[in-house]
Amino acid sequence: MTDDRSISPHQSSYNARSANPIAAPILTWTLIQLAALLLAASGVRLWARPQPPATEAYAIWIMLTAQVAASALLFPWLLRDVRASVYVIISDALFVQLAGLLAQEDGWLIGEAAAGVCVWLIWLGILRRMLVSAHMELLAIALVATMIIGGGSLLYLRPEFTKTPLPHLRGVAWLILATLLVGTALALLLRRRRLRQVVHRSLT
Repeated sequence: MTDDRSISPHQSSYNARSANPIAAPILTWTLIQLAALLLAASGVRLWARPQPPATEAYAIWIMLTAQVAASALLFPWLLRDVRASVYVIISDALFVQLAGLLAQEDGWLIGEAAAGVCVWLIWLGILRRMLVSAHMELLAIALVATMIIGGGSLLYLRPEFTKTPLPHLRGVAWLILATLLVGTALALLLRRRRLRQVVHRSLT
C-alpha cells in the first residue's frame, strides 16, 4: 500500500492535471478553427472595401487571428497537459495550411505562418507550466490577451482608416515576439516572488 504522505505536492498537482479529461479543450479548439475556416470560405464580406472580391483572399489572416486570439485567452485550459498540447499544435499547422490553400498563398508563406503559430503555442505551453497558481494564470491571460488582441486591433484599424494595405505577417511576428518577451519576464518575476514567499513561510 502506498503512503500518500510520500507523494510530493508537485507530483500530486501533476497527477491531477493528467487525470483531467482533454475532450473539451480538443473539441473547443477544433470548433474555433473550423468556424474561422468556414467564415473565410463562405465569401461573406467583413468590411466595406473594394478589394479583394471575397474573404477567401484573407483566409490565412482570419485563421491566424482566430488561433492566436483564442489561444491567448484559453491557453491555461487548452494546454493543460502534454496530450492536449500536442493536439493543439498539430491541428494548428493543419488548419493554417488549409487556410493558406484557400487563399492561394505561396507555400513558403504558409509554412512561415504555421511555424510561427506553432512556436507561439509552444511558448504558451511553457508559460502554462511556469504558472503555479490561479492568480498567476489570470495575470498572464490578462497580459497576453491585452497585447495580442489590442495590438492586433491596431494593426487592423490602420489599413481600415488610412487606406494602406494590411501589414505583412512579419509585423505580426514582431508583435508576438514582444508579447513573448514581456510575458516571460512577468512569469519569471511572479514565480520568483512566489518561491520567496514559500521559502519565507517554511523558515518561519
